Amino acid sequence: MTATVTAGLGSLFQMTISTVLTTIGQRVTITGPSMKYGEDITTNLDSVSVERRATLLDAGTIKLQGEWLGSDSTHQFMMTTLTTNPQPLNASKLILAVPTHGTWAFNCFISEFELGGMTADGHVTFDLTVSISGTPVFT
Repeated sequence: MTATVTAGLGSLFQMTISTVLTTIGQRVTITGPSMKYGEDITTNLDSVSVERRATLLDAGTIKLQGEWLGSDSTHQFMMTTLTTNPQPLNASKLILAVPTHGTWAFNCFISEFELGGMTADGHVTFDLTVSISGTPVFT
């Protein structure tokens, strides 16, 4: 039996720029979404073990790492958005390399940004974290 896997190469992260879903350029890695449920402990005096119930879904974050290119319009958008206060939610998408293996649509905001790699033998990189608001739609 041949196993089918989903390749990471070619996966896209898109944010809405001027009303158009636009792929963030120079991506090297994408991690997430890191979703989890909160929990409430409902143990009472009649319980014989700890009892729990799920509370609200926290859709978590998506993290991107990329090669920084200040002249890239999508990188300029990240910086402009990051310095906007209050920052609006952005309609975004994560599209796996094989689209039939998964696409997530969600609203998010940029919660973290960091430049790195500024060494004599390195190149400038960026780390971007977006926090998801609400429940992502998986198709």
